[in-house]
Parts: sequence; structure tokens; C-alpha cells
Amino acid sequence: MKKLKIKKVEKDSDIIKCWELIYDVSIYMENELKQFNWSPPISLEYFKNSLIDKELFIGYFNDIPIATFNLAQSDEGYTNKIWEDVEDSVILSKLAIHPKYQSKGFGKICLDFIELYCRKINIKSILLDTLATNKKLTNFYVEEGFCLVGNKDIVSKRGNKWNINLFKKIIDVE
Repeated sequence: MKKLKIKKVEKDSDIIKCWELIYDVSIYMENELKQFNWSPPISLEYFKNSLIDKELFIGYFNDIPIATFNLAQSDEGYTNKIWEDVEDSVILSKLAIHPKYQSKGFGKICLDFIELYCRKINIKSILLDTLATNKKLTNFYVEEGFCLVGNKDIVSKRGNKWNINLFKKIIDVE
């Protein structure tokens, strides 16, 4: 069984490692998947500013940082208010697995960690969004028990227009 050590980020050096993962994944998404929602790659300063009111996590495999994600209990810091009700929920964003480690079960390990974490802090659901055109990711989240609950058109801070799918997973907290 793969062992991924996931921890909450508390040091600047880990923030930089998370940003480097996001950067590598954005380049991969642009070059290999022709998906440009994280392109051009965000600056470190922008990334740090985007963490206000969010918890950042990093996952290490054999002491190598390969995964990162954010959890937020409100959508106040987001450009687009895409969720109508975030009470008793966390918003999962920027779940990124380094391209060399994708399709090896690490995304599922991250989701299992998030679900356990939510149970510990009495959160009742996980919310997330994906580009509607990313069928592989849509299928992954459905396979992991997320329900498609909506679809929206949004405009990013950079003026990019995207059509996104909204997903929700109810957590059994008892």
C-alpha cells in the first residue's frame, strides 16, 4: 500500500513546495491536456495571498512533495461566489498531484484524508468544482462518491471564462 504523509502547512518552505507543485501541474495541464484554467501559472505572491482563510496541506511520498490541496470553510476569498450554502462544509480547491504520480491512487488517498479530517472537525460535506470539459476528473470524483449538484459559467480575475461542474459529498459524521 502506498504511504502518503499528509500534513497541514505551517512553514514558508512548505508553502513554496506547494506552489511549485501547482506550477508543475499547471504546465502539465497546459502542455499535455490542453487545459488552461491554471495558465499562465500563478505567481508565488498570488498563491500566498490566495491562502487567506484557507488551510493548505501537503502530501509527501518517500519524502518527496507530490500532493497539495486547500480547504476553506467559506467562499469569501473566491472571485466567484459559486456556492449558495457552505454551512457545515469545506470547499476543496487546488487538489494537485505531481504529473509523475498521477493515476497511481494518490488522489484517492488525499480524498480519504480529507473525509477523515472533516469527520474530526464535524464537517458534514465537501464541496468542489472542476472544469466541465475535464471528463476524466469528473468521472474520478463521481467514482469517489461526489454528486454533481450544478453547473455554472464563471469569469476569473484574469478575465478567463469557464464552465464548471459543482460537486458535493455528504460526510457521515457519526
